[in-house]
Amino acid sequence: MVLNINYGKNRELMERCRRLKEYAQFVAKVRELQEDGQPMEDTVGRAVQYCIDHDILEDFLSSHRAEVIDMFLTEYNEAEHMMMEREEGREEGREEGAELKQIAVIRRLLEKGVSAGHTAELLDEDFQHVSRISEAVQSHPEWADGDIYESLCRDR
Repeated sequence: MVLNINYGKNRELMERCRRLKEYAQFVAKVRELQEDGQPMEDTVGRAVQYCIDHDILEDFLSSHRAEVIDMFLTEYNEAEHMMMEREEGREEGREEGAELKQIAVIRRLLEKGVSAGHTAELLDEDFQHVSRISEAVQSHPEWADGDIYESLCRDR
């Protein structure tokens, strides 16, 4: 079971657990302050001070201010890193998809008897690149386009 502990959600649970409610308020304050574009360290520091001033996790935040800020920044940096990794993965996927499509087109042209040189000219592509694909297709007719792609990646 998964429970939504964002501030304003799951009111019954929040009313039964003051600490959880205050933690949700703290996180909501960080998110609110983050929207003004300030550096994350400033944002978390301001949220900590706001919560201390408004008796939200006051005892804990007063005693562990530096640790909370450090932990929050570490978590934020990890989340940002993961987001960047996902974007890089999507970009690599798009590039691989384009390359697979190009391999399929080159294979079809070769099957129709179009030379590697003419294919390169038609596709406005580097002759050596088309030639490598052409050689792989002819040397390994049993290979799928993905096998050819993997072979080209290993040879780079």
